[in-house]
Amino acid sequence: MPLTVAGVHYRTCGLETRERLAVSRSALAQRLATALSAAKCDEVVLLSTCNRVEAYVAGDAADAREALLNGLEVETDELFELEGTKAVGHLFRVASSLDSMVPGEAQILGQVRRAYDAARDAGTAARTMHGLFQRAIKVGKEVRAEAGLTAVRNGVAETAATHAEDVLGKLGGKKLLCVGTGKMNRLLLRHFHSRPPSGRPASVAVIGRNQEKATRFAADFGGDGGSLDMLPIRLAEADLVVCGTGSPRPIVGEPVVRAAMRAREGQPLFVIDLALPRDVDPAVSKLDDVHLYDLDDLQAAAEIAAGGRRDELSIAERMVEKHVERFVAWQNGQKLGPLIDRLYDQANDAAQDEVQRFNRKLPDGLSAEDQAKIADASEELARRLVNKLLHGPVSSLRSMPDPERHATYRHAVEKLFQLDEE
Repeated sequence: MPLTVAGVHYRTCGLETRERLAVSRSALAQRLATALSAAKCDEVVLLSTCNRVEAYVAGDAADAREALLNGLEVETDELFELEGTKAVGHLFRVASSLDSMVPGEAQILGQVRRAYDAARDAGTAARTMHGLFQRAIKVGKEVRAEAGLTAVRNGVAETAATHAEDVLGKLGGKKLLCVGTGKMNRLLLRHFHSRPPSGRPASVAVIGRNQEKATRFAADFGGDGGSLDMLPIRLAEADLVVCGTGSPRPIVGEPVVRAAMRAREGQPLFVIDLALPRDVDPAVSKLDDVHLYDLDDLQAAAEIAAGGRRDELSIAERMVEKHVERFVAWQNGQKLGPLIDRLYDQANDAAQDEVQRFNRKLPDGLSAEDQAKIADASEELARRLVNKLLHGPVSSLRSMPDPERHATYRHAVEKLFQLDEE
């Protein structure tokens, strides 16, 4: 089956489209089953992160679009589609963090692994996806380690922290509010906490659906925890708000922020929304003295940071290209299995006919022991000749990365050796 990926990412569309297509972890199993049925394909893996939503299918482009969209409208210019070798290369770049907003970030490899595990558990991944995603995970580890990309550990969270320091100056004396206890918020707080005492927030407050969990989370950073009911009070007190929950709809609405701004009496409020779907109603950005930054706003800052890492990114890109060639060659080799088996069977049958003809012409009077030794030697000679004669052509077939040339040579072998199946 052909391999295709269809999707959207932060370069092709805005947050609104990614929000509509995003799949929560709890809903992933059902979406996989629906996608497999709707697309009528053999296998499908859905990769949904804050920066991309992609469907990898064992099928054609129409299958991939159906698996991804499933009744949702998306503008044509927002959607990308890649097939065959290009689809392989795309996944390898994604797993290696080369297609991330922050190249080198560590989270994407885990997200790729979870997407594959979910498809495997749901029964929507079989031979094609097993080989593809297992190799992609291996490539991602190797590229990040050997190209020096491990220097960026926290990706978008680190970029958000740096951006907050750029717009607010030093955070010493500032009050920080975290909405949610997710991984992204933890990474961001860890980044702030690693600063010298003079550069850390003066206070940290964490609120979430589970007050006990929020309290434990805040305690790791010397802060106070609370429930979401405390949002109006905490908004009025904070200088910087960071949101990163898994809520399917906004938690921070325009009315509650407007009320908080009245209590602040003109003091500016900076809000960073790291969630997809977004935690903060976009209408909040229209309020006076409120500065709202979402994932798309962080993209420019991330691209500037990546500009200073061209050498290591070039090394990583070359590594991915080599891995793509090796994978395609391996994949071609897998497809060639039946053809190569028939080729060796034909050669071995012909060799055995000649061995038997040779043995029938042995002189009379040889002892049984001598006959056995000659028979063994002729068998070994025939086997070695077959292997030596076919080794070169078979190796060339297996290692040929170009699909069109591969198909041409395969057809030529079938014709030249008369291996056509009836």
